[in-house]
Amino acid sequence: MGYKYLPTDGEKAFTPSGIRRLFTEAVDHEGGQIGAVMKSSKYKKLIELWHASILAVAIYKLTGDKYFLLQDENPDIHFVKDPNTRNQSGFSAEILTLFGVENLDEVSLAKWTWDKKGLPDYDKADLLIVSRRVGRLDVDKFAQELSRQDWKFTRIWLGAIDASTGHWKIFLVLPGHDDPEGFSVDVNSDELPY
Repeated sequence: MGYKYLPTDGEKAFTPSGIRRLFTEAVDHEGGQIGAVMKSSKYKKLIELWHASILAVAIYKLTGDKYFLLQDENPDIHFVKDPNTRNQSGFSAEILTLFGVENLDEVSLAKWTWDKKGLPDYDKADLLIVSRRVGRLDVDKFAQELSRQDWKFTRIWLGAIDASTGHWKIFLVLPGHDDPEGFSVDVNSDELPY
């Protein structure tokens, strides 16, 4: 993985299990309605953290590296290995959800994604695309369509919820390549390792 140096002074770092606790509290606050949390703008940052925490767990399952999450703007989240070290290495990710555009075909969805996130330069950041369409989204075709553009992101990750298991599947799509990296990671958000 490529790294860049990130400031961490005075920032609050979150673990995936800590984010899970905050998300559960928000759902309880909304009367047990997950949909109310997902639709409310007051939880936008928490939802970004939630999606990023799934990626952090997937990376942990792949590499054994634990990342803590720091909120920011442009890009949304920084992944850091030690939140107490000044100017330490890690990586950043911008997050894009595909909620509300799931009815688009892979070609249109890739174009929509480019229109939303293709032109800004987030300085060596990754892009995490989040979808509910696993099983209905042809990941290979979507990756091929994404690769037609000149992305400025270091990596593009696709996270999708598998409706049959309720688990997340994380796919790595490298800009400039026609297909996913040849693996996906299954993440059960109920079993967070840290």
